[in-house]
Amino acid sequence: VNNLKLLDQTVRKQQTVFSDQIAEGIAGILPPNVKKYTNRLVKTLHISKGISAPVILENRVIGVFQLLGDDLRPVLVPYVSALANQIALSLRKVNLLEELRSANKKLKRSLEMLKASEQKYREFFEKDISANYISTPEGKILDCNPAFVFLFGFRSKKQALTTNISRLYPEKNDRIRFIKLLEDKKSLEYYDQDLITIHGKNRHVLKNA
Repeated sequence: VNNLKLLDQTVRKQQTVFSDQIAEGIAGILPPNVKKYTNRLVKTLHISKGISAPVILENRVIGVFQLLGDDLRPVLVPYVSALANQIALSLRKVNLLEELRSANKKLKRSLEMLKASEQKYREFFEKDISANYISTPEGKILDCNPAFVFLFGFRSKKQALTTNISRLYPEKNDRIRFIKLLEDKKSLEYYDQDLITIHGKNRHVLKNA
C-alpha cells in the first residue's frame, strides 16, 4: 500500500517524495516465499530510505528516478528533483538529436528526389523538339534548348543567352503586349504569334507560357 501511494505521488501528481519505509515497498513486489528476507535485504544493501522523483519530458512522466540509502533525509528532496530534471533534459537532447538525424535523412532523400526530378526535367527540356526557353520579364534569356537555338538561327546556345528575347519580336510592342497578357492571365496555351530569327526571317509560332 505504501509503495502504491509513493508511485501515485511520484507519477500521477508529479511530485518528488521521500520515504523511510522502503522495506514495505520492496516486500510488496517480492515473491511470497522470500518476503521474510526483506528486512535483511534492506539492511544488507543499506537502502532503508528512498527519494523518488518523476522524470518529466514534455509534460509527461516517462520514468521515475529513485535514490536509495540509509542516510537520506527529506532535505535532499529538491536536489534529487533537480537531478531528475537534468536526466529529462539529457533525454530531451537525445530526442532532439534523433529528430535532427531523422530530419537530415528526410532532407537527404528529398534532395536526391529533387536532383532526380531536375535531371529528368533537364533531359526533357534539352531533348524536346519544341523550342523551349526561360527568360525574365525584361527579356534576358536564362536558359534555352537546342531546338530554340536552331529555330531562331543562333550560332550557339552561348549566343542565345547573350541576346535579349525582344530581338525576336518584329515590333517592340509585341513583346510588351505578350508580357501584359501573361501577367493578366497567369498562363497561356497555344498563343498564336509571329516572331523573327536573329537574322530577321519570319517564324510563326504557337506559344505555351
